[in-house]
Amino acid sequence: MYIRWCIILCSLLLYAPLHGVCQQAGAADSRKPVYVIGSENIGYYPHYDFMNSEQPGYLSSLLKLFAEQYNLELVFVALPNKRLHLALEQGVVDLAYPDNPNWGKKPVNRQLSKFYSQPITQVLGGTIVHTRQKGKGLREFKSLVVPFGFTPIKWQQRIDQNEVRLVQVADALKALELVQRQRVSGADIEFHVAMHLIDTHPQLTNLTLDPGLPYDIVGFSISTYKHPELLKQLDAFIATHPNEILELKQRYGLRSPKNILEQQASPSP
Repeated sequence: MYIRWCIILCSLLLYAPLHGVCQQAGAADSRKPVYVIGSENIGYYPHYDFMNSEQPGYLSSLLKLFAEQYNLELVFVALPNKRLHLALEQGVVDLAYPDNPNWGKKPVNRQLSKFYSQPITQVLGGTIVHTRQKGKGLREFKSLVVPFGFTPIKWQQRIDQNEVRLVQVADALKALELVQRQRVSGADIEFHVAMHLIDTHPQLTNLTLDPGLPYDIVGFSISTYKHPELLKQLDAFIATHPNEILELKQRYGLRSPKNILEQQASPSP
């Protein structure tokens, strides 16, 4: 176990700063199987935020229940997106989140086979606008802001045809601030992430999701090359613990994308 942790920690130091990993590693129970889960080093709360040890989000709480059920030790490390998937392929981390088979993140070693869990949750990548702009449609939509590293898939054709100007900023908070000041037409941000930021930053006012503008619903899965049996256990755990899963989603305010879109499309009372 000691040798395994030395290899893991030395390897991770080549990628990014560790966020609580050393502390968790030292506390790991040597009698339990230990798995390292890599995730993106961004704030994506309430889904996940492993840069913030006090509020890691829904994924962390779900996997904590899973680990207790199967007597496992799970350690989380935050890495840049591109390094995350390279670290997974090289065996520096055992599992990666988020991932999706449709994203086409193929390994350098083509002989490797990647395995995916069932979706842990579904996310709604929607267009957040100022309330004055809601319902005006695409004709008056001139500029879209996204955080660096995010690709607005549903907007890409319009961007490529110069129908919409793309603006990139450091993070989702700065994107929403531009929308609030009406410096851009809207922001492509995951709905729950946007709502969390709006709820926790009083300067963000008069912002809403416009269901009439492009949106994308994506399942977030966990991926691995080496531990498909662990993902089968996780799938079984989720399938057999619906009440606990529902309670966690309610705790973190995670809602069905379909229900969100229906509610946002309904006229205000």
